Amino acid sequence: MKAILLKDYLEQRMYFVIILAVAALSLLAAAFFGQLDSGVALVILFILQGPLFIYLAANHQISSEVNNGTWRFLTALPVSRLRLWAAKLIFTAIYTTSLYAIYLVMAIAAGVDAGELWRLISGNPGLVIGVPVTIVAYGFFTTMLPSGFSTISTLIIAPVLYAVFRAEATLLNLNFVMATGLATAIMLGLSLLTFLGDRTMSSPWRGVKGIAMLLAGIMLSLVGWSALNSAADHFWRIDVKESAEWLPMNDGKTIVWRVYSKTPFWDVIQPRIVRDYFYEGRVFGDGDYLFKEASHSGRVLLHDTALGLVKSVGSRHSNVFKDSHNSGLVLAQIPEIRFGLLRGPRYAVIDSEGNILKILTDGIDEYTRDLKLIDDRRFIYAEEIKSGNNSITQFTLFEKSVGEKVVFTAGEDFGFSEYVLVPDEDRSKPVKVYIAGASDHEKGKTLLVSVPDGKKTVLPNSPASDILCAGPEFMVVDNGRWNKELDRPMNDLQVLYFDGRIKPLNCIASNSKIVGISAANRIVAKIAGKDELDWYSPGTESIVEVDPETMSTREILRFPYPGSVKMRISRTGEHAFIYYGDVTATPVRRQLFAANLKDGTVKEFTELNAQSLNNSQVHGFTLFNGPHALSGNRFMIEGETSAGEGGIYELDTATVSVTRKMDYQSIEAVFKKWGADL
Repeated sequence: MKAILLKDYLEQRMYFVIILAVAALSLLAAAFFGQLDSGVALVILFILQGPLFIYLAANHQISSEVNNGTWRFLTALPVSRLRLWAAKLIFTAIYTTSLYAIYLVMAIAAGVDAGELWRLISGNPGLVIGVPVTIVAYGFFTTMLPSGFSTISTLIIAPVLYAVFRAEATLLNLNFVMATGLATAIMLGLSLLTFLGDRTMSSPWRGVKGIAMLLAGIMLSLVGWSALNSAADHFWRIDVKESAEWLPMNDGKTIVWRVYSKTPFWDVIQPRIVRDYFYEGRVFGDGDYLFKEASHSGRVLLHDTALGLVKSVGSRHSNVFKDSHNSGLVLAQIPEIRFGLLRGPRYAVIDSEGNILKILTDGIDEYTRDLKLIDDRRFIYAEEIKSGNNSITQFTLFEKSVGEKVVFTAGEDFGFSEYVLVPDEDRSKPVKVYIAGASDHEKGKTLLVSVPDGKKTVLPNSPASDILCAGPEFMVVDNGRWNKELDRPMNDLQVLYFDGRIKPLNCIASNSKIVGISAANRIVAKIAGKDELDWYSPGTESIVEVDPETMSTREILRFPYPGSVKMRISRTGEHAFIYYGDVTATPVRRQLFAANLKDGTVKEFTELNAQSLNNSQVHGFTLFNGPHALSGNRFMIEGETSAGEGGIYELDTATVSVTRKMDYQSIEAVFKKWGADL
């Protein structure tokens, strides 16, 4: 074996020197034209030249011996076929390792920070080390093939690689350590089988057999990768070190959980966050990894609180979004996984039973305004349809158990802004849906299109106004703008009636937060406790109700100190839930209230607001999640009393009582079924 290694060294040392000279001249040329920096050096050495030269080195090992007529000399040596193959592989490994080691020295000499280089390598071993090793293994396979068959194998591999990596999500979230390790093992195995299958390396069928084995290896890789994906999905377990999030559905009878798990090293999908280096004008980050890995993946579980049954929706890496949710529908992210490859996030609307009602069109995600969940049976979405040089916006209404239909089609003369849900005078009846936007035919005005009859209403406010809430007769809008001198928004609250009237809402401060509209058609608002110049975090001092006709106000609740306030109006519009937190008070106050919007009275949830028995400095209830409105005047929240008792509570603001509680012990029992280590 030593003789073979020495022979290869003597034959290829000149090629090695030439390769290093090419690299050095490339760096000098870049420096001469003033283009040499750390990013350029890394690209020249490790992206443009390195992969090419290590492939040629590996591909040269056997094919050159056969072409030069020295193969018979090698086979005449007293060395077994396996040792001969191993000797060639060892020389290739030494050759490529030496080349890359000198490249590293050149890169540091060219200005690449050694610490950054180490972080890049150690943080991405599957990409930075695994890919070159796989290239060497592939070259060591093609060197066993007759002339011309290397090109055929490349014509097979290239479309396969394109099919795998054409989805950005696959490239970013692939487990490169596992992928390159598997590919390297298969390529080396194919190389050995081809080498052992033809002693003279002159069989006319050697190339055909090699290509057949390559195709079999690709199929074996896909099967093995799919099996690993199935195993990762089956052995997925909750990691309770990360906080779980939940949303109530089916009027609180079902809870949809978004839980998390650490991703094991062998999972074929590794969720990652990628920094946009190209946007910053550089290829590699200063002190950052190329890929920054996220440590957890999410999953969606449906929990039947009555029966205690839990089932999974979709696969791992799923998600739900609280801002697109109601009692019967929720926007979910269901990943598309094929053969163990993450092809991309697919957004869908699912119901309270976990059924996927609709896979949404591309472009609709958790941030878009194109989708609106109307109630527990209906949602509406918009999609752009292009025909030649023209495009139209199509609005489709989906109703559960009925299907979907197009309710409005607009050309380029209509600019969609948002959907408006208008409650009926009788809050038990379905809400009315309007499509709001700007029309070229009504300059500077808002066009409302009724769903599904298509009736159009023109309102006098700017189409750029933010619609804050809507009642049966009017909407509250903000016509504010950004003040460059003060570097803050200047709010301009107005009441916009559907009959075209418009009134300034100047009886309350402009930085007040509009909560909604009560059943009595009164505007409910949170009044800031500081002056209007503090628009970022003013704190809430009081809750008021405004009559839009007379602009008279009625104070519902005033707090002892301005603090953080969460408030939500019930579905009936007759009551509201209020959470008040103030850390500046002594003792610290965190309180729950039930407001009767009919008579303006407010009562405390005394049981939950009790002072701690062990800590006199804490008073009340700490809210973790919610409030979520259920039917009637009920709400669902998660939190903990100052006595340390906590869980998910169902509250009735009409009777000011706790109607149901799920303590953390019962929730932990659900988690334990999914492998949580508590």
